[in-house]
Amino acid sequence: MRVANLDGRLALLTGSGALDVEHASGGRFGAVPQDVYARWAEFVSWAATASGGTPYDPDRLGLPVARPADRCRLGRGEGRLVVGRSNMERPVQLCGERAVVSGRAGTCTASR
Repeated sequence: MRVANLDGRLALLTGSGALDVEHASGGRFGAVPQDVYARWAEFVSWAATASGGTPYDPDRLGLPVARPADRCRLGRGEGRLVVGRSNMERPVQLCGERAVVSGRAGTCTASR
C-alpha cells in the first residue's frame, strides 16, 4: 500500500494506478491526505481490501504528509559530542563532514 496526495486528495497507489480514497471508501475517509493519520489503523484495514485505480501523472503527486508529527535532523559538530556520550558508532561520513541524525518534535523550527 502506498498512500499518496494526488491533486490535493488522499489516494492509494495500486498496481492499476491511483485510487481516490474518499470515493472508493464511500466517504468513510475524507479527501484530505493529512486527516487519515488520526485513523491509521482503521484506514490500513480498509486499504487492505481496496482494489482498482486509474492511471495518473506522477507530476500531480504532492506531499503525502503535509504536517508530519515527527521530524529528523541532520547535524554536524555537536555529533561528535553526542556520539561520545552515547557509546554509539561514529556517524557516517557525508560530504567530508561528520554527520549525525536525531529525532525532533513536530513543533520544531528550522534553523541553519
